[in-house]
Amino acid sequence: MLFLLPATSLQAQPLDYRHYYPRQTESELWSVRPLLAFESSEAGQISSVGLQWGGLPGQSVAVVTSFSFYRANQEWGGSDIGFTNFDTSLRLGRFDDFSLYGEIGVALDELAFDEEETDYYDNFGYRHRSSGPIDWFAGLGGGFQLEFLQINAFARYRYLRSLEQQYYREPLWQQGYLPNPEPYQWFAGVELSFRF
Repeated sequence: MLFLLPATSLQAQPLDYRHYYPRQTESELWSVRPLLAFESSEAGQISSVGLQWGGLPGQSVAVVTSFSFYRANQEWGGSDIGFTNFDTSLRLGRFDDFSLYGEIGVALDELAFDEEETDYYDNFGYRHRSSGPIDWFAGLGGGFQLEFLQINAFARYRYLRSLEQQYYREPLWQQGYLPNPEPYQWFAGVELSFRF
């Protein structure tokens, strides 16, 4: 018995809980995921390419930055009507194998570099100004994780001042050949993001 007491192999060792609950590094907490998105309304489509910051499983916050390219449908001017925004949004919700979130966002480029007011005249000769609040949106989304691929479906309510400005510059609109644009639109779309 006395010979067994000093044996280190028989002494109790403290448990290393880090093996069971590994700490997340700063890069894991705010990992960056590239994303592609497509959304459409009755008046046009928006294609986006960007990055999602955060939103890993177990988290509740994500920030998304993306370049969004708008194209109007043929009835509303076709390829003649289009613009690009640098959208930035904050998403709050549950991010896991199945995700559900709400988001609110703005066109950050318009916030930083707002255009000056310009005058335009409607079909009846009334003078208007085309400037106003910046483009913004709010929406709901959800999806699921498939290994390295996250698939989300979403709906967004957008105010598109940029769309109004593009229409007001169009000679066909000023001559009454294009229908009046609706700056408040519902969009539905799908988004793919990739985790490496």
